[in-house]
Amino acid sequence: MKSAVCAWLCCGALLAAISGCAPRVLEYRNAEIVNGKLYASGANEPFNGKVTNVPEDKIMPSIILPSKDGLYPVLQAAENVLKIGAAYLGLGLMCDITVHDGLPDGEASCQRSGTSKTVVKAHFSGGVLEGDFVALDDSDNPMFTVSFNRGQADGKLEIFSPHTHKLRYHVNFEHGTPVGSEEAFNENSGVLVGRAEYENGKLQGEVVRYADDGKRVIYRAHYVEGTPEGVEESFDPNTGQVTSYAIWEHGVQTTTLSGDEAIQAHNGKSLSEITHPSTSTISSADVDACQQAWMTAFRKEQGDTAIVTQDQMTEWEEQCRQGKRPA
Repeated sequence: MKSAVCAWLCCGALLAAISGCAPRVLEYRNAEIVNGKLYASGANEPFNGKVTNVPEDKIMPSIILPSKDGLYPVLQAAENVLKIGAAYLGLGLMCDITVHDGLPDGEASCQRSGTSKTVVKAHFSGGVLEGDFVALDDSDNPMFTVSFNRGQADGKLEIFSPHTHKLRYHVNFEHGTPVGSEEAFNENSGVLVGRAEYENGKLQGEVVRYADDGKRVIYRAHYVEGTPEGVEESFDPNTGQVTSYAIWEHGVQTTTLSGDEAIQAHNGKSLSEITHPSTSTISSADVDACQQAWMTAFRKEQGDTAIVTQDQMTEWEEQCRQGKRPA
């Protein structure tokens, strides 16, 4: 009799031990958030284990909140390139996450609501994104990839075409802000179709975009602290003819020309001659137009992709103020 009782007791202890070691799984609808931590409903201690069907905005709130933290700056870039950014992750994704002490900590995967299709693979540490983040397209190919450090994008962001799966865009992030060179590529041929530079998260220097063949310039401007400064031009992708000509001063657009007036300004004619033919007074706008004429002449000699330095711009400004123009 004693041996039988012992067998039952030992068996029960073994089952309890096995049960205690098994990972805990909690459906999100049976959970509650208290002071930023996840609890099983009615529990006194934060949850540890796997939580299923968690709405993505509960673990990644910075999807729609303007911030350098979390996904917001990454999705802004994806929106600019693919036109799917914030909307891609804002369509009711449901995530399965690993939780420690009530916070996301470990692997996470997200599916479109009502499906088993995984569209996001991520990793968390202490409640924030950490390590690799991958968004997948319908063919399970990467749509964009980036790394996180302590909740901020930190590393190379690469965005791929969902149609050809070729690289469309890349830029580096540091502490949640883009830095250094960004480049955009044609999704079919892979040729360069855009380039710019970032400093402290803002565009700085020359920004150029090309037609799909990567040869004809369709946009060019010089940026200072994230806004154009001086001449900003757009060109017809088929003919190369200038279609718009604007001048910016201290972050404010002061002049906008189109049609024949834009063409005249691009070719070096002063704004006073274009808008007031009887007036020959040199203004800052005239200097900008003159600088653009020097830049055009420079690129005719050096090629469309030649970099214009700030020193060159300053030298041309001095020449323009002295009445000197390119031949």
